[in-house]
Amino acid sequence: MSLIQLNRVYFQYDSSSTQVFNNLSISIDTAWKTGIVGRNGEGKTTLLNLIMRKIVPTKGKINIPMKTEYFPYEPKRTGKATLNVIKDSIAPFYQWEEQMRQLLNDSDASSLESYGEILEKYQNVGGYEIDALIEKEMNMMKMNSELLNRDFNTLSAGERTRVLIISLFLKRGYFLLIDEPTNHLDLEGRKLLGEYLIQKSGFILVSHDRYLLDICVDHILFINKKNIYIEKGNFSSWKHNRDIRKEFEKRKRKNLQKEIKSLKIAATKRRNWANNRETDKKAKTDQKERVDKGFVGHRAAKSMKRALNIEKRRETKIEEKKYLLNDFDKERRLKLDTSADSPQNILRLDHIFVSIKAKQLLKIFHL
Repeated sequence: MSLIQLNRVYFQYDSSSTQVFNNLSISIDTAWKTGIVGRNGEGKTTLLNLIMRKIVPTKGKINIPMKTEYFPYEPKRTGKATLNVIKDSIAPFYQWEEQMRQLLNDSDASSLESYGEILEKYQNVGGYEIDALIEKEMNMMKMNSELLNRDFNTLSAGERTRVLIISLFLKRGYFLLIDEPTNHLDLEGRKLLGEYLIQKSGFILVSHDRYLLDICVDHILFINKKNIYIEKGNFSSWKHNRDIRKEFEKRKRKNLQKEIKSLKIAATKRRNWANNRETDKKAKTDQKERVDKGFVGHRAAKSMKRALNIEKRRETKIEEKKYLLNDFDKERRLKLDTSADSPQNILRLDHIFVSIKAKQLLKIFHL
């Protein structure tokens, strides 16, 4: 069993005054199929970047026992057969094969030694059986093996997504970090991807797609405002437990708000009482009553000090209880005006084109 371990990790971006992670300690088994969920901006991408070693923690230690690979990624060269794109994404098979051919024609002893070194690397990544392995993975992904002969650029966006994920799982000794893989997949594509991933192990999947998370993960890592926790199960089992906790948090929040209000009222009453005592002291001094001025002053000062100490403790309690409310996500409801006077069209799109790096993703003439 290998574990990715984050021990008392703190992280804060230089451009921000807010810490993303504060004393974070978690362990992730590299054999798990772990899904990460959480609202945008809570730290999902930051956590992946820490695991990939793209950023380093402000404080704390991270132990990652193996290399990592990330999806999505752009293949180096795409204008060729899909089989070649997959192989190039796994290892430089064609480069090694050419080098070995050249070295075999050279009888020099150093050339034979170099040939042996390249051959060992070639065999370690499955060079002799890689074509058969790729075809097997294509079948597992329910993709026609004839696609391997087609130019990669002629595949649909969903087909390219699934092909590139296959190539990552064929890289030996890597732990995979898969980030929002369903962006270009229809319902059927999501189903096929989920059924493929359930047969695998050793990956982290970040997705807002509840359907996909339900199909293929066996652990959920949840990131919220105050902490991170890991729970065994898929998205539905986690959400069921989360809803129970959320209902408990609502009741807890209501009680905390009542307690904070009571503490504030008590603090105000105590402050007023102390102020009145101080006023009494001054009045008695001005009227020159036949009492011991030192005694009256000492007693008033003592009462004021006690009041200030009590108020300070109450203020500390109020702040502590306010902090406990930070983990509560306030629900926002979408309000739509359905009256007769409200506009019938909420959104209108005309001649919309969306492209990334000259690749057209979306074309809408009218909606």
